[in-house]
Order: sequence, then C-alpha cells, then structure tokens
Amino acid sequence: MLENNIDDGSTSWSRRKWLKAVGLGGAVGSLAGCLGVEDENGDDEYFVLPAIGNIEQAHFNVWSLDNQLFFETGMLWEELAYFSADESDWYPQFAEDWTFDMDAGTVTFDLRDNLEWHDGTTVTADHAVDHFRLAEVWGDEIWDYATDVHAPEEHTLEFEVDPVAPSLIEHVFLGDMFTRWLYTHPELHREFIERAEDATTDEELSDINEDLANYSIDGDEAIEAGLGNGPVELVEVTDSRIVMEPYDNYPIGWEGDNDMNWAGFEIVDFGDSEADFHQAAIADNIHGFTGDAPGEVRNSMDDHWEIMTGPQEGFQTIQFSPDSHWGEDTEESRALRQALAYMYDPTEYVDIFGEEIMDYPDPNNVTGLNSPMDEEWLGGIVDDFTNYGNSDEGWIQEDLAEEYMEEAGYEREDDQWVDADSGDPLSVEILYPVDFAANVPSYENIVEQFNRFGIEAEGIGEDFTTLQTQIMPEHDFEIAVYTSGPAAPHAVSSYRNTIGDVSAPDTTRWNNQLSEVTVPWPPGDDENDLETVDIDERIEGLNNAQDEDEVNEYVEELGWIYNQWVHGIQTCTEFRLNYVATDKWDWGVEMDDPRIRSEQPWMYLTRTGHLRSTSE
Repeated sequence: MLENNIDDGSTSWSRRKWLKAVGLGGAVGSLAGCLGVEDENGDDEYFVLPAIGNIEQAHFNVWSLDNQLFFETGMLWEELAYFSADESDWYPQFAEDWTFDMDAGTVTFDLRDNLEWHDGTTVTADHAVDHFRLAEVWGDEIWDYATDVHAPEEHTLEFEVDPVAPSLIEHVFLGDMFTRWLYTHPELHREFIERAEDATTDEELSDINEDLANYSIDGDEAIEAGLGNGPVELVEVTDSRIVMEPYDNYPIGWEGDNDMNWAGFEIVDFGDSEADFHQAAIADNIHGFTGDAPGEVRNSMDDHWEIMTGPQEGFQTIQFSPDSHWGEDTEESRALRQALAYMYDPTEYVDIFGEEIMDYPDPNNVTGLNSPMDEEWLGGIVDDFTNYGNSDEGWIQEDLAEEYMEEAGYEREDDQWVDADSGDPLSVEILYPVDFAANVPSYENIVEQFNRFGIEAEGIGEDFTTLQTQIMPEHDFEIAVYTSGPAAPHAVSSYRNTIGDVSAPDTTRWNNQLSEVTVPWPPGDDENDLETVDIDERIEGLNNAQDEDEVNEYVEELGWIYNQWVHGIQTCTEFRLNYVATDKWDWGVEMDDPRIRSEQPWMYLTRTGHLRSTSE
C-alpha cells in the first residue's frame, strides 16, 4: 500500500488544491471535478487514464509514425493472443487455437466467429489477411519467415512459412500484443489494401509505406466507421479527452454477468509533463497509470493505491559508443569495460527507487538478457560466464576493477585514474534521458559512482527522443544510460536488436553496430586465447536455425560474446510498474497474478471481464 504522508517536507496535494491548480491552467478546467465519478443521473463510473501523448494531435491510424496515444487506445482493437511474460505463455484472444506445422510449412490460426467491428460487421480471416499484407509492406518481422498468407475458410488464417525452429515461429507469429492488434480497417484502409495487392515493385511498396505512415484518421471518421473490434468502442474525441465505452457484443470473457459494469474509459489531458498526471493521481482524478513516480508522489497518494509490478522486460544499461575509447574493439578498451562492470554497484541505483519498484540484477549482470530469460536460455552454462558482481565480500569487486584498469593502461595518482603514459586524467561525459524525472537521481548515482572510483565524470541530461534518434545512432557520445534488453520474449529478439549489425538501423534497441569483436574463444573459459568472432554470422544463423538445439547453441555463443566483450552493464532488474486504484475498483485477481503482470493490466482485465466497478 502507498502511505498518504510525506517524509521530506514537501507539501501534500489535496484534491481541492489540485482542482484549483488545473482550473487556473485551463487545459482541463472544464473536466475537473467530474472525472470518473457518477453524474447527476447516476450513470456508471468511467475508468480514467492520463494521456501520455498529445490528445490534440491524436488520430486513429496505428500504422502512422506520428500516431498519438497508441497505448491508451489499444483496447479499441483485439489481438491474436495475450502473452504473459511471467508464465512465458500465451492466452487465446481472437485466435481460439493455433497450430505450428513445420513439416507442412504452415502456421494456422482458428479465429473466433463472433468478433465484430464496431459497426456490427463480423471480423473474418480475410480482414486478418488484409492486416498482415499491410504488415508485409511495413516490414513486420513475420515476413522474415512467412512466404504467403491466405484465408482457406471464413475464420481460418493460414501462413506459409520457411522451415525453421518452432520456437522462432511461435515467438514471431504471436509476438507482443502491440504488433498483433488487428487495426487495419476494411473500409478506412481499403485504398492501401488494394494498392498492396497490386504492387509489383519495391518502389511501389515504398510509396505505399510512406503514404500509409502519413495517413491520419480523425475521431469523427473513426466513430462513424466503427473503427475498432475490441472490448470498447470510440464514442467521443475532443482536444482534452477521449471516451471509449463498452461494445455490447464483445464475445471474449464476458459470459453471463461477467461484463463491464462501468461506463468505460476516459483518457484525459492533464498537462504536458508526467508531474501533471502524478498530481492527478494524488487528487484521485485518475484510476491507473504506468511508469515510475518519485517517492514524494508515492507518499502523497492515498493508501487505496497499489503498485502492481509487471514483468521484467527491458532494463537500463550503461552503453559505450564504438567511436570512443570506451567502446572500441581493442584489448585495452575491453579491459576498461570489464573494470567498470566490476566497479559498478547496482544496489545503490535500486535503493534510490526502493525494492518495491526495482530489484537487484542477477549476480551475473552482463548477458544481454533479463533474469527470466537468463534462466531459460543460459541456465545450464551461465556459471561459466564471467561474474562481474555480487562477490562474497559485497556486490562490487574493487580489487578486480583496479586490476583491469591497469590492464587498460591506467594507474592511480592519489584518488584519480590517469593514463600511465601521458599522466592525463581519465574523464568521461555520461548522457542520460531527463524526460522521466523519477529516474534522474539513479542516473546521477551512476555518475557519482564513476567519480568515487576515480574517473572524472560529468552527467549530461538529454531529452529521450534526441538521445534515441540522433545522438546514439550517430555514436555522438562516450557513455550513455539507455534502455536495453529484450524487446520480445525470445533471445533472438534481444540479440538481433542489441548487438551486431544485422538489424541496424531498423532496430528497436540501440546497438554499437560492430559486426565482429574479439573475445576469448571458444566459449566457457575466459582464459582461452582471444579470437575475432563474427556476430552477424551468428545472429543470421539464429534467425534461420532449423531446430531447437541449433537455436540454443547460437544463443549461448551470443550470450558469451556479450558477457566477455561487455556490450552493456545492466543497472537493475526493472519491473514494469502499474499504479492501480482499489477504492472504487475490484481487479478480480490477486495483484501478483502472473496473467496480469503486463504493461497495462486494465487492458487484459477489461477483455476478460475481471475489472469491475464497486461503486454500484
């Protein structure tokens, strides 16, 4: 539970004070005081969420590059299956069953026959074919393996696929929910569907892709067309809020009385920063949000708020530019990165947030995978990897850190590391994102640890977009703190996105784009002779592995390369945090139920009928 007090001298925010403040701002003044509560006619309550994107720019073509409120409006559409990261398993949604027949080279989905578009039209396999045809134009990774898609029956979707290991096919075809919502509308996207069917050249496909990315669907168009096919339908879009209400004929999980007994979802613009919706939570004007919140915010929230920790997915990692001496493929630079891995103490980073928010990494925090994936993919061999942390004496191993600093060509002069030849002090600029204020103290702690160790470090904050899209892709930095780790529940996704040059620049995670690196080889003993190994060759091999033994072999080799070259240093085991109000809502399941440990649990619990209002 979150205690309703402040222990740092900050001023507590009451609902009345918050309403007064936003009323003066004007952005939501007309809404304040009636958010998520019964109106004078006794209508049911809305579940209120803060808008993270810009509602004024919101539109409903999810293929668009500038689509706003992507996560908040996801309940408008249905997905093939729901993935539980904790259980490493999928639950049926639009697809009631699926078959991976590698002998026949097919993947078949048996679809529900009672799912409707919100204009009352039945969703068919032909509509799914249209969606995945546009996904081919878009470059979806499904088409790394699929060769064709068709609908042999009205509610049967079938892909023809290349013969590869079943786990690769299962991962990429079910994948994560964000790329498997069926948001290609049979009428609103008709032009692009027909153009994709007729296209014969790469130039035509490129033109379709560009036009699709720049196409927008406004609120009125979306409402009139019955845009969605999920549990809620769009009923109102203004410059300050979006309203979605239950679609009565939604068939999944709503048996008997187990449907939505509340008015729907209201997405509200509370201001331009995360601090604005934090104050909305303090004032009890929202009922859930995803992300971090500073301690003073958590302490100011009423005790009916609970933190629902989500699965471990990506994690913050200390990254090294290959265009700096910190990230070069040399023995000296490798020794320097290993010294930092031994020096860094993640417990300080975690303690700033609190153990209810984050957890300590595994003892071996340099594998490129998160903790559950370490266990699944490297459990049999990870003890042979170099363990950079959690020694018997404590997490850091400063004696080994100093030994590797000397191997890298540095020596101590008083409390400062200097170049052994020139005597110049070792210094570095460390970049980190400043968009989420709750994270900044932990980033600053990384800078502090460098300085305590004797490396002159300066922390420089950058907005996340600039850091992600300009500075890091151009390698215009020395060291940066950035999200790394798996983008989906398979090691192939993690490694193809974070090391090598196979996916760059079309990657969901930053990597240094080094196709070859020098590490002790073969794997299993860090005393083996150094050898230059081809990362790209192994990632391509993993992408095309024919059986699970081959998959495991490539994963183990790539894990060893990551561990020995030190591509990144994991700062923590990061939980996906969801703040949920329990005063007016019954979540229907235990807070630690693995099925709901997702990015936004209200999405799944709305689909199953578990989320219920207690305001009746």
